[in-house]
Amino acid sequence: YPIARLTGLTRLECPACPAVAVSCLMRCTNRRSPAASRLLIILGALTAFAPMSIDMYLPSQPTLRVALATDAASVQQTLVAFFIGLAGGQLVYGPAADRFGRKPTLAAGICRYVMASAGCALAGNITSLIVFRLLQALGGCAGVVIARAVVRDGYDQQDSARIFSILMLVMGVAPIVAPLFGGNALGLIGASQLNRYLLSWLPAQRLLGFGLTAAAGAGLALLVGALHGGAGLVWIALPLFCYVASLGLVMPNAVAVAMTPFPGNAGSASGLLGAIQFGLAAVAGTAVGWLSDGSALPIALVMAAGGIASLVAYVSLSRGRGNLKSS
Repeated sequence: YPIARLTGLTRLECPACPAVAVSCLMRCTNRRSPAASRLLIILGALTAFAPMSIDMYLPSQPTLRVALATDAASVQQTLVAFFIGLAGGQLVYGPAADRFGRKPTLAAGICRYVMASAGCALAGNITSLIVFRLLQALGGCAGVVIARAVVRDGYDQQDSARIFSILMLVMGVAPIVAPLFGGNALGLIGASQLNRYLLSWLPAQRLLGFGLTAAAGAGLALLVGALHGGAGLVWIALPLFCYVASLGLVMPNAVAVAMTPFPGNAGSASGLLGAIQFGLAAVAGTAVGWLSDGSALPIALVMAAGGIASLVAYVSLSRGRGNLKSS
């Protein structure tokens, strides 16, 4: 198979595994070959759209308040609009990628992303910036959806979790560009690569449970530190570091486990998964904005609630699955 077709992300059929997307090539060739490595680099670049657009943007918010003569709550809405766009756009790009193929869907999203990014740079007021941030997300989410779909096309659950751990490197490297979040990003990178190593011995579901337990514990510790404001910065920084690092165990395994049952419509499954993820992020961002009081308490409260709710959902679903199997 020509490398050009592999890196073009076109849909094709393979004699050994018909009617699947281009990444079936990675089943039929050496996964350490230059072609497979090249595809991973492309997928990593696609996953960088969202984290780059969020993490490099956050440190500029104080400057935006001055430049656009607005308040903190209005600037926060630009972030909420971006999460809404990421959530809603994935519901469109996922089914479109299954129907029309990966490449044309991806090209349409990238074009929209580039044009909206130019609009953000030229925005003269906060309302224009909010609109362009929404359009930017509606384009950028195509890369996230299609990267997940291509991985699911070519790998089973355990191998998918390993590949998603590699792609987490991109999500970890992106915030390093923004010094405010660089330290936490190192924890995310380390945990994701530890997850990749542990997948050789432990199933993805179990590692997901470990990660969610760590996130819930770190969220509670962060909340306690925020409630005792005089305890010192370390009681905020250390739990925050652990919370972000736990995502290195949570995200690769959660995506792999969620998408495993949908080999025939990976694009739609990827879109729905991303819509839920970023839809909840939009809700969380709105909640932090409403509760904002100038302290770390609002974000600590939302993060703790998210970690605990995720762990409760995991335990409930695990028990339900066990009961179903036993019956």
